Amino acid sequence: MQWPVQQPGQGPGPGQRPGPPVPRPSLGAQPPPPPLGPQPARGTGGPQHARPLWKELKLPYVASLLVLLPLALGVPYWAEASRETDRRWFHPEPQPVAAGETVELAGSEWYVTGYSPNVFGDESDLAGTAAVDVGFHVIPGDDRASGLLENLCQFRAVDEQGRFWEPTTEFSFRDTADLDPGDISFGCRDADFEPIPPGKDQLLIVTFAVPADVVEELRYEVRVATEAEADAPRPAALLFSAEELGAGD
Repeated sequence: MQWPVQQPGQGPGPGQRPGPPVPRPSLGAQPPPPPLGPQPARGTGGPQHARPLWKELKLPYVASLLVLLPLALGVPYWAEASRETDRRWFHPEPQPVAAGETVELAGSEWYVTGYSPNVFGDESDLAGTAAVDVGFHVIPGDDRASGLLENLCQFRAVDEQGRFWEPTTEFSFRDTADLDPGDISFGCRDADFEPIPPGKDQLLIVTFAVPADVVEELRYEVRVATEAEADAPRPAALLFSAEELGAGD
């Protein structure tokens, strides 16, 4: 007896018994999958490559050293040169002047008549201090020289060790009798705060408060502009030795 073959998708007909299951065709043996190539390292997102030699040798780092090292070595030298320029710009090497001599500086003649010390006693708040009045004289040669004195005119007292003291105004209200000294607040001017006229012998009394034990070794410096520009005066300087006024009387 031959069983009817049931077609796929058909159920048994009326009055028929279900037949045996229809065997599915064999798929046969499957070939093995092809071998996988090198897989990228996890997290890299792409294939890996060998590092270039220039990276292995750290050439960018070496190149940066070649650029930065000369700069690093040059900065201290440049800074020191700049400081030396500034020092000479504002504190030029002064020309020594012997006591009693007259010297020309920036178109004006300068001389010092001497100094007069006033040493404070032990009962004073200024014990151990001396107020030293120094008599500078300046004679401008022309209007330009007068203008240079207005531009820059500064004074210092200097001892043998190179220490220095700038003028004090603490005793500026003392009576100077009929001496009619000029003004040194902003440059050097006459007693009326006007430019010193060319040819006038102008007295400038400069007072320094210094330790009493250095009075006899002090010398007195004046710095004057050699250029009319206020921001570039290019000063020059004189350093006067002086004798005490009335010491030989």
